[in-house]
Amino acid sequence: MRICLISREYPMEKHIGGLGTYTYNLAHYLAKKGHKVHVICKTENEPSDYKDGKVNVYAVRAFAKPNKKNSEKKTKNDKRKKSLIGLLRPISEIAPEAIHNIIYAHKFYKKFKEIDNKHKIDIIESEEALGFVIAKKKKKAKFITRLHTSTYQVLELNDNKNIDMRIEKVIEKKQLLHSDAICSNSYALRRKTSEQFKILLGKIDVIHLGIDINEKIKYSEKSSIKIEKPYIFYFGSMEERKGIITLGKALPNIFKEHPKMKLVMCGAYIDPKNPVLAKFNKETQEYKDRLILLGFLSDKYLMPVVKEAELVVLPSHWEAFGYTCLESLALGKIVVASKGSGFEEQIQKDGENGYLFTPRNHRELAQKINQALKLTDKEKQKIQENAKKRAQTFDNEKTTKQMLEYYKKILHD
Repeated sequence: MRICLISREYPMEKHIGGLGTYTYNLAHYLAKKGHKVHVICKTENEPSDYKDGKVNVYAVRAFAKPNKKNSEKKTKNDKRKKSLIGLLRPISEIAPEAIHNIIYAHKFYKKFKEIDNKHKIDIIESEEALGFVIAKKKKKAKFITRLHTSTYQVLELNDNKNIDMRIEKVIEKKQLLHSDAICSNSYALRRKTSEQFKILLGKIDVIHLGIDINEKIKYSEKSSIKIEKPYIFYFGSMEERKGIITLGKALPNIFKEHPKMKLVMCGAYIDPKNPVLAKFNKETQEYKDRLILLGFLSDKYLMPVVKEAELVVLPSHWEAFGYTCLESLALGKIVVASKGSGFEEQIQKDGENGYLFTPRNHRELAQKINQALKLTDKEKQKIQENAKKRAQTFDNEKTTKQMLEYYKKILHD
């Protein structure tokens, strides 16, 4: 098959979270199986087309960097394009996410047309929004929207209920309506998408995400970052929706019962200008000597930190699936995560292969963490074994194979 993946993230260009990991793993699995794979992704660098192993990558930039020499040789068409972007720039100040996605969607379509004309694409898989122009204008290829967590859903979870969110919802709905198939990475995300976009539940299929468990274990065996133990570990972006304020409010109760315990945090947006992180720092000012903030870490450096933690805490208000949970379970870690979302599809029973608490409830979060930290060695070992066993059901080889079979089904429907 000739397959085109549309993603805002790809590790060689921009890699903040699980979407980049998913796109990379899927692209290379498909290429290894002999399929022709093309990835169109965002970049903040110069636009470029290149090969990543057997995968063809097309890195696209929303706004071109100014070039004085080229600007002196504008055609009428160039001026028309400039005027359209010029019209969008002021709007982008009040709706930055939506306008950038609209611009990228049109640029991605232009790049897709080039690829399709040359390679005759069979299957297109796109995350939400960025493929809405392709979904509407593509010719013969089948278009699949792969649900992760859309920009609209992120804005809502971060309480950014503004014009940006409203525009984003319109373009995401447009893509869903023009899709030949919709596939979610969890049942939790399927329910949420069905409710928010008024799409029949039966029209959304579910294939879970997966990870290369052996690779995670291999990375975890050699540490190059020395952190004094014992510590609790959080990894994920520093956003409102990730529940870090709830975690901050839970810390006094945890630290009181465990005087030597520290909290290590790792992920994107660890920046003094980040208002959510500033709020977290204010909440935890009394315990700043027991907090360690790391930036974004690649797996090579991240997995050893996960492995050495007493437990992993994931306090999101809501999560579609959560690679962080799966990676932690794969390393046999006890995870304390929030109920009512994709985490529950990994931690199926509280106290059996992890712990679950009510989102935004810092008292319950503290209680669950303290409960986990007081386990006997025998009790801890049992939960850790169950965690590893559960993670095996999400092995990357199995889930990517399911995605490939899904492509074949959609192609022949």
